[in-house]
Amino acid sequence: MRRLLVLMFAAAMPLAVAAQDSASPKGPAAGATPSEAPAPLPLIVPKPVETHAVSYSLAGEMYDQQIHATVDGRNYVAFVPDMGLSTIAFQADLDGDGYDELVHGWIGGGNCCPTTFSVLSYRGNGIFSNVTHADFWSWGTPELIETGAEPRLRVESIVSGAGHTSDEVTLSVFAYRDGALHLVEQAVSDAHLPALVELKAGDFDRTGTPKSERLEMSFDMNADGRADVFSCGWWERWGALSCDIRMGGGGVVEIHTGCERIGVLDSRTGGMNDLVCGRDGVLTFNGTAYASF
Repeated sequence: MRRLLVLMFAAAMPLAVAAQDSASPKGPAAGATPSEAPAPLPLIVPKPVETHAVSYSLAGEMYDQQIHATVDGRNYVAFVPDMGLSTIAFQADLDGDGYDELVHGWIGGGNCCPTTFSVLSYRGNGIFSNVTHADFWSWGTPELIETGAEPRLRVESIVSGAGHTSDEVTLSVFAYRDGALHLVEQAVSDAHLPALVELKAGDFDRTGTPKSERLEMSFDMNADGRADVFSCGWWERWGALSCDIRMGGGGVVEIHTGCERIGVLDSRTGGMNDLVCGRDGVLTFNGTAYASF
């Protein structure tokens, strides 16, 4: 009987060892080598936080403005901007702490310059922080992207003005974490709508044409069989072209906007070819002129 038990125990041992091997931890010996990159860490889903009542408002006139905030019923003068004109873009909880941040802009006045944007945030105990980034500016308004696990702020920036003749656009995407703006994506693009014929502000320098003269190109805009002439001067303030069209059959059609690039598109509106202004802005004929966007 004792001998039979020993044999049965010995026969069962390989099965126990096999079961132990099959459950052993996987590591370098299982096929991975130490030089391989580790697998991406799993996404950490933020824990639910208490939502607080936060609102912002702009008070005062230009050169004497304040941004007021109300947090859970308590009122604050949260930020006093530098001299200039402030704008409120939107508010949203950008870092998941339960308090809305304020995305706001500042401009020195007039239409000379793009808007520099900042993020104003309540940090607790009556303290507010206001942060910006060298690339957080635009002629438009930042876009809030909420499709991922973390909100993102997107701006498209175009350098314009005297001395600038490029129509490149810079895309910058930011995340707001730990009280700071972090640049998480950036790209520069010169993609544009193709034109049948075109002129660019940079053609003055490229061709050595004095900026006191005018650039010209021809195209039959109204399909009457006669060439119509684009006459474009240099707009010093914006580094752009200021153009009109001298029709072959007589008369002048005005273009009510300055463009760093003006081109003729294949599409037509109102009996005239559409125009491209800059990279992808489309101007259409309203019967008397090409109006602004």
